[in-house]
Amino acid sequence: MKCGCNLIGGETAEHPGIGLPPGYFDLAAFCIGFEEHTSGYPVSMDMDVLGWSSYGLGTNGYSLVRDIYDIHSRSELEQYYVELKQTLGESLLKPLAIYIRNVKDLEWCIEFSAHAHITGGGLLENIPRILPDDCAVEIDLRTWERPPIFKLIQEKGNLADEEMFRVFNQGLQMVSIVSVSKYIRDNMPGYIQRIGRVIRRPSSGAQVIFKGSFQ
Repeated sequence: MKCGCNLIGGETAEHPGIGLPPGYFDLAAFCIGFEEHTSGYPVSMDMDVLGWSSYGLGTNGYSLVRDIYDIHSRSELEQYYVELKQTLGESLLKPLAIYIRNVKDLEWCIEFSAHAHITGGGLLENIPRILPDDCAVEIDLRTWERPPIFKLIQEKGNLADEEMFRVFNQGLQMVSIVSVSKYIRDNMPGYIQRIGRVIRRPSSGAQVIFKGSFQ
């Protein structure tokens, strides 16, 4: 309902490590669509990269979280963390942010070239899907506040930065590439941050380059 989409198909949802009791089932849904081809605004160097805030894990990373935490223990899920300002269970159950209506509301003033949902594969694997072969993005990690749940998971699981960027959204539900404009620099709503820019792809071949560190 939030997206204004009709559900016209289905899928099989796989949840490794979770066994449902007899008589229970998991209900999942997905949607597909098509749009007439338009020339649009092709991605090119020096465009701005915007990040859309996530509330938490969103749709990915739960298998790894189950390996790190004993989530079958009620006491573990009900443990209160000061940095989260809530229990672990409440933080893990934060809903997915859905931004389709926000995108539509901003199309009058922002020229969107591409969007990447940060799901499985994280920033490292999803952003390259919307880039030309000769382009990369340079992302400044100081430009958004990473929700504390990610730091907690990383420290508890002793996870390397690369694994975090490949498994979790790290606080960004979606990334958009847009034409540079003064409006973007001066009038961004609070749930969007300018996180970087499109650059020429370096000789190393990397298409996602991070600079700085989370605050």
